[in-house]
Amino acid sequence: MGSVEAIARAALSAFWFNAGNKYVVPLRGGRSVRLHFVFDRIHSFMYTVLQTEAFVSWHSGLRNIQAKLAVVRRIDRVSAGNLGDVKSVGGGISEMRLNIGSGYRIYLTFRERVCIVLLVGGDKASQSADIRQARMLAKRLEHE
Repeated sequence: MGSVEAIARAALSAFWFNAGNKYVVPLRGGRSVRLHFVFDRIHSFMYTVLQTEAFVSWHSGLRNIQAKLAVVRRIDRVSAGNLGDVKSVGGGISEMRLNIGSGYRIYLTFRERVCIVLLVGGDKASQSADIRQARMLAKRLEHE
């Protein structure tokens, strides 16, 4: 049993009960709803997160400790399937916004269905240059 599944089972055990590989949610009036997809869906939305050297260099160079920790927490949430505040900036690149400090951004691309590559990071002031660099790195990754 994976750790996400174990946490989900523990959190839901007070409300749900197992009825032969189906999970039953009791409702008022003696009714119930059977769900048999819950834990399969948890696993299908987990991502493998890879980091480019440019991203690692940017992250290790951050001086703002709160921002550095916010980036680590965000990567953890992304790997668990919670992408949060993400929007496309074109060319197969998406921007993850972190509402801390000077408006940090992480630029990423999706590979296959379960892999996210963190290309580069920056803040609002360097946004245009960061997007150009992310597009260049994404093109390089396509040819490798």
